[in-house]
Amino acid sequence: MKKTILVILFFFLAISVFGVVTYDVQKVIIVPEQPQGGLEVSIWLDRDNGSLYYSGEEVKTYFKVNKDAYVAIYDITPNGEIQLIFPNGYDRNNALKAGVTYSLPTDNATTRYRLQLTSETGGGKEIFQIVASTSPLGFLDDLMVRAESGDIFPRASIGAEDFVTMKVIPVIDKQEYAVSTAWFYLDIMPTTGRARISTTPSNATLYVDGKMVGRSPVNIDLDPGNHMVTAYMNGYRTETRQFTIVSGQTLDVRIDLQKFAKEYQFSLVTNPSDAMVQINGSSIGRTPLNVTLEEGTKNLSVSKAGYETYTETFVLNRNISKSLTLTPVVQNYQLS
Repeated sequence: MKKTILVILFFFLAISVFGVVTYDVQKVIIVPEQPQGGLEVSIWLDRDNGSLYYSGEEVKTYFKVNKDAYVAIYDITPNGEIQLIFPNGYDRNNALKAGVTYSLPTDNATTRYRLQLTSETGGGKEIFQIVASTSPLGFLDDLMVRAESGDIFPRASIGAEDFVTMKVIPVIDKQEYAVSTAWFYLDIMPTTGRARISTTPSNATLYVDGKMVGRSPVNIDLDPGNHMVTAYMNGYRTETRQFTIVSGQTLDVRIDLQKFAKEYQFSLVTNPSDAMVQINGSSIGRTPLNVTLEEGTKNLSVSKAGYETYTETFVLNRNISKSLTLTPVVQNYQLS
């Protein structure tokens, strides 16, 4: 029979009254450029997001993926630290099966454990971020070496911003991945403020702090401090805004979505080849050339040593193929 161990998670909070977030939300909460529509991951606690826990209470964590995937869960503290929650020194197998609801500890844990909350200097907001990928998560390697050596729930040696931007994103950007978050308050429930989030056009899908909250416009109560909203709409560029909520106040957050410009193929062949091609003053390669460009007016320049530079202004509103014969530079000699 496995022995159950009580694991106390120490959440180091920066402020004794309320732990206001001190990190850049946009660098820490991961939101894909576009929802990938394949792999999905969800995380939830035994209480709703935004619920209040007190020191000494146990927090129960549940999670699920819709495809077989590798998963990591870490806590983001208000003062910008990272603590690994799963996998850990007791619970090392982070390869999950599709459609299965997992909880901590998982059935694969070598030692049964419970997660009990406590804080050293007050209370604040804690965020559990879950990252799932169909490939192993290389950013866990260093942390798991420490976890298997006795530091069961290791803390990252760098801050949350650097950990996410330097360790996590470079790994998952090369893989199919999904992210989600769950959050709670420890010991102190703040007086919230409200964000009224609207987009032009409306009906965009909104994610606030990495969690989908509905379609615009949306009114949402949030704790004081920095937050991030990301708006998605088919045919428009993804837009992200960071904003600051003040207790007891309402903030209007307006996002103008920009349509994707249409793109067309531009092909160019020259005689002789290996000519330098510039569009609107920027080099785009050498001939023969086949590139994708946004629609619009283009200033074309084609140059090659020993030949006259060819220039032309044209409107790219369809696929265009060009063939040019460059004119040699005529050298004038005077006979004496």
